[in-house]
Amino acid sequence: MRGITAIVAREQRWVQLSADPQTEFTASQIREMLEALRQYVPSGLVTLDAEQVWTETGQQLLDLVADLRTELRPEEVQQ
Repeated sequence: MRGITAIVAREQRWVQLSADPQTEFTASQIREMLEALRQYVPSGLVTLDAEQVWTETGQQLLDLVADLRTELRPEEVQQ
């Protein structure tokens, strides 16, 4: 993933992490960052925005979209 912004918020409390579009993160690195942010706002809602996401297969991308309960637009996908 590149160009991420991660926010953990609950009521009036929130923490945020942002990175430029040139810095690439693996899924495990994102998971570790989110776990660290959640220590500051326990039970907070996690929001993760990414400018770019890569998957090894199309099925992995479809699974990710299903897990996130979102939709893909054709212009958002490059193969």
